[in-house]
Amino acid sequence: MDVLPSIFFYILGAAFFLLPRFKKNFSPAQAIPLKVFSAIFLTISVYGLHANGALDVFGAVLAVSTIASGSIISLYAYDYFRINNYSPTASTLLDLLILCLITTYASFNILALATFWTISEVLAYALIKEGEEHSYEGSLTSSRGFIFTSTLTFEVTVFTMIITSVLLVAGAMSFQNLLKSFTDLATIKTMVPAYLIPLLIAGFVTKAATVPLHFWLPSAHSAAPSPASALLSGVMTPLGFLGLYRVVNLVDFGEYEPIIAFYLIVSGIFSIIYGGLQAAQQRDGKKMLAYATVSTNGFISLVFALYLLYPGEYVFLALLTSIVMHTAYKTTLFAEMGLVEYTYGSRYIHGLHGVSTIMPVSSIGGLLAVFTMLGIPGTIGFTSKFLSIYAILYQGLDLAKTIILLGIAFYIATTISISINYFKIYLKKGKGVLQPVQNVDLKPQVAILALGALNVLYNLTILISGFSTIALVVSFTMMIPVLVATLFSVTFRGVSPREHAG
Repeated sequence: MDVLPSIFFYILGAAFFLLPRFKKNFSPAQAIPLKVFSAIFLTISVYGLHANGALDVFGAVLAVSTIASGSIISLYAYDYFRINNYSPTASTLLDLLILCLITTYASFNILALATFWTISEVLAYALIKEGEEHSYEGSLTSSRGFIFTSTLTFEVTVFTMIITSVLLVAGAMSFQNLLKSFTDLATIKTMVPAYLIPLLIAGFVTKAATVPLHFWLPSAHSAAPSPASALLSGVMTPLGFLGLYRVVNLVDFGEYEPIIAFYLIVSGIFSIIYGGLQAAQQRDGKKMLAYATVSTNGFISLVFALYLLYPGEYVFLALLTSIVMHTAYKTTLFAEMGLVEYTYGSRYIHGLHGVSTIMPVSSIGGLLAVFTMLGIPGTIGFTSKFLSIYAILYQGLDLAKTIILLGIAFYIATTISISINYFKIYLKKGKGVLQPVQNVDLKPQVAILALGALNVLYNLTILISGFSTIALVVSFTMMIPVLVATLFSVTFRGVSPREHAG
């Protein structure tokens, strides 16, 4: 397989992506075409890897979704870091993190995966630390919790994965396995000793932040700057499921595979319930979204368990769309909460109302993300939930499927509760006591609108994955949430903070 052209396009895309950060006097408007060119070249690179058989559909789709979301977040961060008086270092760290996350998803061998994932962990730690030092109320232990829990457990797991691939998969010492593509290694996967299994999955499960290994996430994600929170929650925690996917396709767990699936089911259900209950009680908007991440990752864990027990094309598609769904709605809402905090001087949502009055453009994007949580037809949220239920039912029920179905029902109930709680901030009238103190520019609002639009456009994941019949059905409903969100938002006239207060 010839990957050199793909590497060339990747280098070209990375150069365009980083150029605005390393050249002075670049305005956000000037950066837009560079980010567009970068996204095009990076996507061509990913497509080339997939077309040459080096990268599978799973990695390719998640890499492309990260390119789309990451490029928009990068543009949003220009204004966010400027209006909140962050140092230029924060912007550079953010763009480097986005590139490393893209590269991690697009990594087609173990060496690249381990290298770029490790760099991503360090960059994420630096951004959380940056948020702690900038915040008046952020915890000063969040970054330490991240580095000692999320990062160190990942390092243990990836080291075990490397040892497994070198010593066990080939049956002999062969460091060349680190350079072989995952698609090649999948054809020679073998069984491992039972004592290695916990080490092979512990770091990835911790990264996915499901109960009981979730405790590091809420403080870390709420302490980081909002663009970084959007990446950490919407793009970086799903890396845990990428790691699990790579491991189960590299190693034959044999009789232990149902045990792993059982753990994912139990952990998933507890994560859904615990994360949902905690999110419902939060007044801090970012903390609420962080606990919603725990709940959504519980849902993805259930779908992953389904994939382990009943592998098939519909289950695979349900798993893929559930991860993309998480990226879509979580990046949008974390980014929006950053603007809300700037505009109102607080992110305590129990005191907020009339956000759609002050920020009518970004509210359309935010509403599309809320619709994804609710599972409104036409959003990727509906698609992922529908496919998950269909994958359970289309070949009949048994005990395991029934438990997973009940867990998904719990998830739907919790997301409805969280969505209603968040939706109240858009209402023109409410019990809120906070008044806007700053005007917000149109540019960051447009970025959030673009992120929100991905909650609909990511339905194209189905088409990319080769499921054209389902994609055709879904496409008929894609305009429903867009029309509803637009009609809701345009009923409110944008006013200044002074007029709103009056």
